[in-house]
Amino acid sequence: LPSDPMMPNPVLELLHTSSTYKAWYIFVIGLGFLATLALGASGVGLLRVAGWGRMLAIGYCIYAFVSGILGQLVNAVYLYGPIFEQMDSNDPALVGAGIGGLVGGVCGSCVGFLYPCILLYFMTRPHIVALFNEQEGATGPSA
Repeated sequence: LPSDPMMPNPVLELLHTSSTYKAWYIFVIGLGFLATLALGASGVGLLRVAGWGRMLAIGYCIYAFVSGILGQLVNAVYLYGPIFEQMDSNDPALVGAGIGGLVGGVCGSCVGFLYPCILLYFMTRPHIVALFNEQEGATGPSA
């Protein structure tokens, strides 16, 4: 559905008015791209049962947790205030958009934690750790 150009978009407005939020947003996009490359590389390492793949996967999980929490904190400081102001409007469409944005953003972040949680769970199971240690011991440290 096309968005109404007359309806305010707090994220776009914030990107235009706050150099701090804009810098954060650009930084997070770049870091997310690098994290995606690391996640792909860890997948290759996991398929090869290489110890570095397991460690890279765990590193990605830590990054995802820290990034998700910091993202919510930055949004709480810079973004949620303007959304709450928008919700003080008498226009039901603006109030609905504000509530939807807040609920969607927070719930989306929570869902975003599922994959790192599941990945970390499996990467720390004793039999998985033993498999990777056994494989590394049999072939020597993998490069």
